[in-house]
Amino acid sequence: MRPAMLVLVLLTGCALAATPLMLTADHSGKKVEMTVGQTAELSLEMSSGTGYTWVLNKVDEAVLKVGEKKVDVHSPPMPGGPVTITWPLTAVGKGEVKLVAQLVRPWMPDKPAKVIIIEFAVK
Repeated sequence: MRPAMLVLVLLTGCALAATPLMLTADHSGKKVEMTVGQTAELSLEMSSGTGYTWVLNKVDEAVLKVGEKKVDVHSPPMPGGPVTITWPLTAVGKGEVKLVAQLVRPWMPDKPAKVIIIEFAVK
């Protein structure tokens, strides 16, 4: 194999390995396996203007690090329109954690409209 082609193959493999897992509400009730250093993104949809927002439980950050959420208001923005909230996730240590996301109103935290539970096994 030519050196230039070998470099291209190696770089392509690195680019594919760096692609984060894309997780949604469809992963609720499932177990996601990751390796240390692997990344993922959890994206959850909601409607704007309803008072509801997605809240994540605390997880063992020695196993899974949850980054700052990003809010994407779909265009054109309007009351009741779709909003996507995305959290970056990084597997930082071996172990298992359960990530729970609840769609709640801040004044009614014990009455979620929806609950998403994803189990992570980091190897």
